[in-house]
Amino acid sequence: MVDTKTPLSLTPILLVAVALIVLAVLLAVIGRDPSVEDLEPSVVSAGDEVVITGRNLGNEIGTLLFGGRELPTANVTLWRDEQISFTVPRTADSGLLYVINERGRSDGVLLQVRESMPVAGSGIERPGAPIVDAVSEETLRVGTTVTIRGSNFGRLRRSSRVVFPMAGAVSCASCAEALSYAFWSDSEIVVRVPSGVTSGLVSVVTAWGASNPVRILVERPSGGLAAENPAEIALRYGARLTDVILDSPEEPVLPGERDIVIRLPVLSTTHAQRSLRYLSDRTHQSRFELVDASFDHEITRTLIVERFAIRSEINPAAISAAYEAETGFFEHYTRALPDLPVDEPGIQEVAGRLRANRASPYRIAEAAYEFTLDSLVYAIGMPDRSVISGLEAGAGDDFTYALVFVTALRAARVPARPVGGILVTEDGDAYPHFWAEFFVTGIGWIPVDPALGDGAFPAGFPVPEDPRTFYFANLDNRRLAFSHGYDSREPTFLDGVSRTPDDPYTLQRSFADAGARIASFELDWHAPRVIGLFLSD
Repeated sequence: MVDTKTPLSLTPILLVAVALIVLAVLLAVIGRDPSVEDLEPSVVSAGDEVVITGRNLGNEIGTLLFGGRELPTANVTLWRDEQISFTVPRTADSGLLYVINERGRSDGVLLQVRESMPVAGSGIERPGAPIVDAVSEETLRVGTTVTIRGSNFGRLRRSSRVVFPMAGAVSCASCAEALSYAFWSDSEIVVRVPSGVTSGLVSVVTAWGASNPVRILVERPSGGLAAENPAEIALRYGARLTDVILDSPEEPVLPGERDIVIRLPVLSTTHAQRSLRYLSDRTHQSRFELVDASFDHEITRTLIVERFAIRSEINPAAISAAYEAETGFFEHYTRALPDLPVDEPGIQEVAGRLRANRASPYRIAEAAYEFTLDSLVYAIGMPDRSVISGLEAGAGDDFTYALVFVTALRAARVPARPVGGILVTEDGDAYPHFWAEFFVTGIGWIPVDPALGDGAFPAGFPVPEDPRTFYFANLDNRRLAFSHGYDSREPTFLDGVSRTPDDPYTLQRSFADAGARIASFELDWHAPRVIGLFLSD
């Protein structure tokens, strides 16, 4: 009898062997992510040269990600497959350094910037996680300053931050904006309690980690803003860059002269806007180097966010008329800007009437709201959307309504800012829209939508029973905010061309700009498109 079992028994072994060979080949082909083996020196100051040695770094310049920021290509002095050299920029902060190329991304290696290193109690410089010993007040109020004492906070704040608790068991690192910090040292932080904060755990986060959490109690004797009826909104937006025309394309170029930078709007995290989840790349600033006339690139962002309606529960009689003066917050949000002519004589006259016999900033804001709605009639297609032209014509769109309200309030010495974003209809259509916020101590930023308060609703948008009353200090859940106030970032290339969308839905100042050797380019700004809308019962 012929034994046929032996060949069959060898089959699984052969299959395993083939699989191992295939796996080895795949690893040889794709398992070549960049690897950093050494970093010298590991503690640096601005202007120092750093040498990276490793494997699979690539023979063409890729990206160095340092402390969460992309290192400018101009700082790279050498890029080879086994070695990279670069100079530390002035604005660098301690953090993890990554090498990124077309093969992938390396593991992060800690690079410490000497100026921001924490100081140990023994007087010897050494890195270490921050420690919170105490908070100056047992109970806190929004809009006042609090002192946090401890150690290892770092000599300079740089990208370090205080993380406050928000409603819904959410922590908010971005709630305390840079303007909120009055003082930062290795052992003491003075920070303004930001809007949206609730009782819970506060901590300090630096490049060396997070501190121990410390419980705080937030009191609201004047009431507050309740977030309710969440809506989950899925959104897609982006931009396309095309039609690049070069200036003297045959001549040599200096670093950056043929680069284009584009900045997509960023959804903010607030009391009313939470749980932001990106389904695609979340990078909002992209830099394209050495572009040519054939350049054609599209950037798309897809995300899901939870948006809440805001219902006011406010006792105006208990609101304080005082604002903290240590952080410069009051001066910042009452100053004049090109779109906000606070110092114009006519605006100052209006401000005098708003303040007459009123001490509470809440009551002054009510008067400014009534003034705005009584002074304007909603109209689209106005050739000039400015405050002065709108008041002279007695008409304007949502942008004009928001700016008139904010300008009048700032002139009356109440902090206020415009908000840029979109409205979402029942059918899922998205419309660019502008509204406003004003700030009172003890409550925080209070929303106001003057245009909708005057009945200027897009088709398919739910209308409350009394819009004029509802849209002062209350807000619906059918909107998303991209900017609160004006973005202070300037263009990357001050000597190049810039492009601004025809109908922006954000107040940022810089959208896309190019180096000096690019004569022109086209920016096709894709308006946000709602791809999903889920409303709670």
